[in-house]
Amino acid sequence: MNRKAQVAIVVMFLTAVWFGLQPWITQSAVQLSSAAAFNTQRYVIAAALMGIVCLATRAKVTRRALISGGAVGLAYAVTIGFEMEALAAGSVGRVTFIGSLFVAFMPFLGFLLHRRKIQRASILGGVLMVAGVWWLFYTPNALTGGDLYALLRAAAAAGLLLAIEKFAGADWRVSSFVNFCVVALCSFAAALFSGQTQFSMQSDVLLPALIAALFGSVLCMVGMQWSGRWITATLMGVMLFMDSPMAVVWGMVMGKESLTPTSMLAYTLIAVGAIAALTAGSLRLPRLFPRRADQPVITAERATAV
Repeated sequence: MNRKAQVAIVVMFLTAVWFGLQPWITQSAVQLSSAAAFNTQRYVIAAALMGIVCLATRAKVTRRALISGGAVGLAYAVTIGFEMEALAAGSVGRVTFIGSLFVAFMPFLGFLLHRRKIQRASILGGVLMVAGVWWLFYTPNALTGGDLYALLRAAAAAGLLLAIEKFAGADWRVSSFVNFCVVALCSFAAALFSGQTQFSMQSDVLLPALIAALFGSVLCMVGMQWSGRWITATLMGVMLFMDSPMAVVWGMVMGKESLTPTSMLAYTLIAVGAIAALTAGSLRLPRLFPRRADQPVITAERATAV
């Protein structure tokens, strides 16, 4: 493992830490405004910030960067849209753990799209995750309003990671700018279509939107796209899953989340299943890193697309 792969792991870990904290920062703003309206404001800010970066660095617009930004942007728009709807009606810890079910979908999507072999440990891990989510549904006195949206978010997140892996070689500046523009447009269309046009200029909404745009959108999304060049989607998934326990830890630190024996068992089943599914039952580095650690991760599918 070379230095860039090590940096990529640190970047993904910090991304997971932030993604665990971010829902606690944005949840009240989403409830004051609406999911679609908040996302529109957040990604307009993110697109403006990324546009400044593109102009300052004189980024070159290429066809691949445009396609990359559009594809990842559509997947991210759907993912973040469902996540915001879930947070508007559910508890953060519950939503993030149910949303992590994307891990169970990834091996099967990899087989359907790229004919990757499904390991028995991946199947077992998927079963454990589903069992954990099912057990979580029966947690007494829990906020269940966001459960359906959290499940939809999980399905969309699996597609997002596959899109990031496929287009990781594109210029991160242009692709990220296009990505944010697509998310902003999709969120605005969703706001108009659903009547969620409660755009707010209050500081209680704009400040969380600005923080989420700068850290969650610009820094974290750029970091994920860069990391996708140096570590596999499998390891990215392992690291990104950590946002779920991080969300619970942040909630407990802030006194907004409490664990019960039922929820603790459910979270444990989901965590064990996620690690088993993502690592195919093995934590050996050859499964998680490319053979040539001094080269970017280029899969056969990505090579044909370059």
